[in-house]
Amino acid sequence: MNTVVVAPHGMEGAAFRDFVQQALRDGHIVFPVPPRMLEKQRQQVTYTLMNGPDAAGVAFMTTGTIGASKLIVRSAVNVASEAAGVAQSLGLHRKSKVLITTPITHSYGFGIFMACVEVGARTWVMDHENIFTRLIHIRELMRKHRFDVVTGVPFVFRSILRQVVDLKPPRLSLAGGETVPVELMERWEQGVDGPLRQEYGLSEVGVVTIARAEDPPRSIGRPVLGCSVGVSEDELVVFRKDNPTSYFSVESERTFTEAGGVRTGDLGFRDPQGLFYLKGRKDSLVIVGGMNVMPEEVESVLLNSPLIDECAVVGRPTYRGSPELVAHVAPALRAPQTLGAFYKHMKANLAPHKIPKIVSWSSLPRTASGKVDRSALLSIVPPRRRRK
Repeated sequence: MNTVVVAPHGMEGAAFRDFVQQALRDGHIVFPVPPRMLEKQRQQVTYTLMNGPDAAGVAFMTTGTIGASKLIVRSAVNVASEAAGVAQSLGLHRKSKVLITTPITHSYGFGIFMACVEVGARTWVMDHENIFTRLIHIRELMRKHRFDVVTGVPFVFRSILRQVVDLKPPRLSLAGGETVPVELMERWEQGVDGPLRQEYGLSEVGVVTIARAEDPPRSIGRPVLGCSVGVSEDELVVFRKDNPTSYFSVESERTFTEAGGVRTGDLGFRDPQGLFYLKGRKDSLVIVGGMNVMPEEVESVLLNSPLIDECAVVGRPTYRGSPELVAHVAPALRAPQTLGAFYKHMKANLAPHKIPKIVSWSSLPRTASGKVDRSALLSIVPPRRRRK
């Protein structure tokens, strides 16, 4: 039976650091509890970890923004390799000032936090469960301090842009958790006078790549020290020391390779300079009228319109079995004429089979970290049925 120690969400940073380090030294499984997790679910996860295969390390729930969540346990060696690599890639040292705006009980926030611990950097953690309360505190801190690094999901940076008076520009702002639109990077640089670039990672292996300020905006950067990325049939495969070889108590032959790699499910490529780029998720591909459509490509075009703040494009099943492309849109303006003007923008910039149907014209559902909850989007509007 495994010994499981639970790190509840909301622990002060130094206490969380000491808690995790002690658990890893003792050879236990430490489970950082994500925000919004119900007590019953926490008990179920703890019971599964205690009674599953022998293991030690840090347990994470995969985000489940597309599909069901799964448990993964990453070893102390794997976590230490990530921390050292991230610290080196970000150029962190004892005098660095880092603001983390995602929960450190999630993989992205955890990886950045442990990198700060690695070098003793000064760290502020803003992971209040209510993201709008979190935003108030983030703005207050950015008015007081000029941070070397600020990390968050795109929604956080987009929200900060609505009120940028007296904000001190960070040396580097780093968005992760989902694809970062180029238009957001450009608006951030104009509004805050500092670069916004992309981090790429996943719960199974932690932070994988980090883009530098001088890298092209569309790039996710280069792998951090101690991590390498291959491309197999257009899919990114990640290698890091002592990678997990399976999900906890769940068989998944496809995800983990015999060579120790983790298949990410993300389509991408490497350019001649060694920079990586994302093309979209394998499981998000929508076939419309026999033609392949990547929702991320459509979202990029939609976001070029000043009429909207955010959007998410997904495939919705129909009674015929073939999916249709639908968009959930958060408008910048709620004037009645805005929707019509937005349709004109789509028709002018997208091929006919790539034009989605607008099924919601309001704010988007989010996970606790602020990412768009794409699973929830599919439940907002049920599959279309044949009219009787």
